Amino acid sequence: MPLRGARPEPLRRDESRTVLSQLNGNRTALPGINSRPIPQGQISVRPDGGLSVEASRGRHYAVQPNGTLASFASKSHSATFRPDGHIATLRTPTLHISRAPDGARMVVRQAPHQAVVVSSGPRYGYVQRPVVVHNATYVQRTYVVDNHVYYRSYRPYRYGGSVIYSYAPTVYYSPSYYYWTYYQPWTQPVVYPWGWMNDPWYGYYGYYWTPLVHYPAPWWWLTDYMVAESLREAWYARAAEPTYYYEQPQAAPITPEVRQAIAEEVQRELAEQQQQATAYAQPGYVAPQEEIPSFLQPGRIFVVSTPVDVLVGEERCALSQGDVLRLEAAPQPGEMAATVRVLSSKTFDCQAGSMPMLSISDLQEMQNSMREKLDSGLNQMRTNQSAGALPPAPEDAWSTYPGPGSAIPASNDDAAALIAQAQQNADQAEAELWREAGEQ
Repeated sequence: MPLRGARPEPLRRDESRTVLSQLNGNRTALPGINSRPIPQGQISVRPDGGLSVEASRGRHYAVQPNGTLASFASKSHSATFRPDGHIATLRTPTLHISRAPDGARMVVRQAPHQAVVVSSGPRYGYVQRPVVVHNATYVQRTYVVDNHVYYRSYRPYRYGGSVIYSYAPTVYYSPSYYYWTYYQPWTQPVVYPWGWMNDPWYGYYGYYWTPLVHYPAPWWWLTDYMVAESLREAWYARAAEPTYYYEQPQAAPITPEVRQAIAEEVQRELAEQQQQATAYAQPGYVAPQEEIPSFLQPGRIFVVSTPVDVLVGEERCALSQGDVLRLEAAPQPGEMAATVRVLSSKTFDCQAGSMPMLSISDLQEMQNSMREKLDSGLNQMRTNQSAGALPPAPEDAWSTYPGPGSAIPASNDDAAALIAQAQQNADQAEAELWREAGEQ
């Protein structure tokens, strides 16, 4: 169909029928939803040569010039699709679903009583609720990973007119412990026997990352601990999901240079935690409000913590747990997105060197995840020191004191049931989408 004008131009009814007949005849060999015929309706030609179809019951189809379905909208669903005919995103009044190119699914569900359920598998995700403690508002997340339940707390703050959540630690360590972990190398390299060498996730991601053989300093051990936890989470997030098999893009494994960049970011994070721990211990402490948060400085490194779809130019691609990014430029005050460069990425994900835009909220979540994993790693390191598996910290480094998250009582939500229900709701929504979009 030739381009008919600078704006979408409606076709006559007879023209619409002819165009749809030709279009649907060419779509039968396409994969996924692209094999289903577009129903009869009013057709308009877009400037790019694609088609907009207004069908019965308020359904709208956006068709690419090559005949693939780009998006669908109705009174109850709005969805975008990948070129292979699989769902990229789906929204309903209570759900937001996104799928990575390999089929892994992230579900966000608005639940009653201001609760939000975020799930990437039937036994993986969290339930978030607002909590007020001593006239201060926090949000608490009840995380479920397989059968393990734990809690994290976050302090909401405003940035650019939006509310973003910053990690509120349950415990702070002695400032000297942070100093020892980010600044003082061990007297000799340590060989550490990681307990997950035979786990399936490690073998699956062996093409992408392997741990060091010798650890010359605490921050190097913490770097591998954090990356390992990210990949383990990626495995559990995708293990219950179907995988779409088609031509796989080239992965970009974590190189020694990228590992060095992550280790330097770990040192920066630990130094900032030491400053926060010192300030928090002072009477009358008030959390600072920065015009631009420190994690938005150019050059900061992020390890992706949850799957996210991004745009690189006009093309969509995905990022998943364990991919490594570098912030290219600080956003201007009030801007809600920033440009990052992909340093390392797994199969199916955005290629190394690409420069997508990420929301400030996504970057904050990645920094939160890094700090949470470092807190867990610091605790694990203390346990290993007690058992003699790692060199001991100085004697004055063993003390701890409660952090801001310690005053928040544990939720009594049945988080596992809510997460499983969100996945069932997503199954139903996707089935309804396929039925509604395919009806004639």
